[in-house]
Amino acid sequence: MANTAELLRLPPELMLRISTHLTTHELACFRLTCKQVETNLFESFAREFFTKRQFMLEEISLQALVGIANHKTLAPYLKGKVPKSGNGGLFFD
Repeated sequence: MANTAELLRLPPELMLRISTHLTTHELACFRLTCKQVETNLFESFAREFFTKRQFMLEEISLQALVGIANHKTLAPYLKGKVPKSGNGGLFFD
């Protein structure tokens, strides 16, 4: 079985390519393996999960939106949000 040190020898582009085959949960676990993996995958992760988000107009969802908007590295990836109705509530899309 490969260890983390061997994984870190991969070029960031290959690490990114591998990450595209992972589920959301697997990607989260992969990013937690070490700081270098997190750094190599951060930009693609942020684009995928924070550029286009929907938020319900409920306290917990709005708290998440505020948290992302105030986060120094995630905030730049959060684009303008527009209220949108659907499924019995308003969403930011």
